[in-house]
Amino acid sequence: MKIVLASLIGIILLCFGAKVKFVDATSQDWYGGRYESGRGTDYVFTLKARGGSDKLVIDKLWVDDDFYEVKAVKNLAKRSELDFEKKDTLYVRAGKKSQPDKDGQMVTVKGKNVKPPKEYDGVALLAYTWKGKRKYMEIKEFRVLEKIIYP
Repeated sequence: MKIVLASLIGIILLCFGAKVKFVDATSQDWYGGRYESGRGTDYVFTLKARGGSDKLVIDKLWVDDDFYEVKAVKNLAKRSELDFEKKDTLYVRAGKKSQPDKDGQMVTVKGKNVKPPKEYDGVALLAYTWKGKRKYMEIKEFRVLEKIIYP
C-alpha cells in the first residue's frame, strides 16, 4: 500500500509540480579597478528544465525591488543559444550596477521599474511560462560568493 501511495504522489508531483527545478542561486559583489568603472552584484540562477524551450520560457526576475528581463541558457558563454531540452541544466543571469554620476556620487543604473506580481518572502522571484500559463518560483536565499576586485 505504501509503495502504491508513494508512486501516486510521485506521478501527481510530476504532472502538476513546478516545470523548473531549482538547483542553486549565487550572488557575487564586484568592484571595478577604477572608480569610474563602478561596482555591482551579479546573480546566477541554476535550474533544471522539466520541459524543452518549446514549452518553457523563463523571462522575468525580481531580486528585492529590482526587476530584470532574463533568458535561460544552457551555456553562459554562449548566451545567444536559447534552445534547450527536458532535463538540461539552465542558467539565468542578471546583475545590478552602480556608477558615478557627473558629480562623482555612486548611482545605481536602473532599467524598467516593474513591481512584482505577488509578494514573496525569499530573496528573488523568478517568473516563467509553461505552455503559455504564467508561473512563479520563489528563491529563498543566495549562496554568496567571494567578491571580485578587478584590476
